[in-house]
Amino acid sequence: MLNEPGSRSVAGLFSPCLWASPGKLNVGRGLVYSDNMTIKEKVIQAVQNLPDDASIEDAMARLLLLAKVERGLREADAGQLIDHGAVKERMAKWLR
Repeated sequence: MLNEPGSRSVAGLFSPCLWASPGKLNVGRGLVYSDNMTIKEKVIQAVQNLPDDASIEDAMARLLLLAKVERGLREADAGQLIDHGAVKERMAKWLR
């Protein structure tokens, strides 16, 4: 699905399963969010899809992921992007 026409790949930011296509965002583990879902609906779906033995920390991590993805998509939609070369330079400094 990463090669799907019109897809925006955000893989590697938070999860290897993360991908976006027009109107939908798949964050893996059965979670697919659409543009017309409210934040409340996304939060409810994220919590409902946790395993029965999930901890509060698991729920918090899932919601933090959702918040970061939402922020990143808003920034991308606003044109606040970093080109690939700049990202590679930053990563080279981090990986030293």
